[in-house]
Amino acid sequence: MTPKQIATAALTFQPYEGPPPHMELEFQLAPQLVGEEVIRWQMFKDIPKHKRRDELVRNARLWIQIAEKLDWAVITGIHWLPVDAQIETVALIREMVGDKYMLATGLTGTQGIPSSEEMNPLITRMSEDIEGLEEDLGKMCDQAASDIRELTAGGIDIVFLLTDYAFNSGPFFSPRMFRR
Repeated sequence: MTPKQIATAALTFQPYEGPPPHMELEFQLAPQLVGEEVIRWQMFKDIPKHKRRDELVRNARLWIQIAEKLDWAVITGIHWLPVDAQIETVALIREMVGDKYMLATGLTGTQGIPSSEEMNPLITRMSEDIEGLEEDLGKMCDQAASDIRELTAGGIDIVFLLTDYAFNSGPFFSPRMFRR
């Protein structure tokens, strides 16, 4: 079985032989492992348009190299790219290694725990403009759904919805607010 087939079996509770499939949702040690940095969001925006294709090829090779070195079944690191660049990277990886790995991305369409800079404005908005906040959150959710449709049509195998909702001591939103 390929790593992708093993990951698929594990995720669908089907039998497979060997150890559980491995992946990292957020791998940040590429320079230490392979001697080069992978492309992240701001880095991509700073690459001149005429060099982006070459950099996406380099990035795809790096993620394959990382997956091989760490015995991953799922390549996740392309989520740092814009949707169109993720789709292009999926095609590049498939071109290089076929359907060997499950290709994943992560995004969010919901409000999670804000950063310290965003905390006070969010709390203020929750008390002063809850309807406007809910409207904006609805748009964020709709955009995520649209991105998921585009990514899956573009060849992504699985989308992880990555949002932190709780502290170790309990949820950020009360259950009533979360339902709302």
